[in-house]
Amino acid sequence: MTLGLASPLAQARDDDFAALQRMILPGKGDSRWLGVAWQPASNIWAARQKAAREGKPIFLWYMAGEPLGPC
Repeated sequence: MTLGLASPLAQARDDDFAALQRMILPGKGDSRWLGVAWQPASNIWAARQKAAREGKPIFLWYMAGEPLGPC
């Protein structure tokens, strides 16, 4: 079912598109996640305790299978 609305990208002007491209390019500091000390998924409780001790949030990533889907 369509509502008869064009895609926002289809309506974008060239300068709008260039601005959108700049927004999604990696910026300064975007690779800080590489410095995260990962905890093994086999011990979520220990990771939770460590996060609480250090006053930091915990990020859980669960997937069933390959990150890009089945091969």
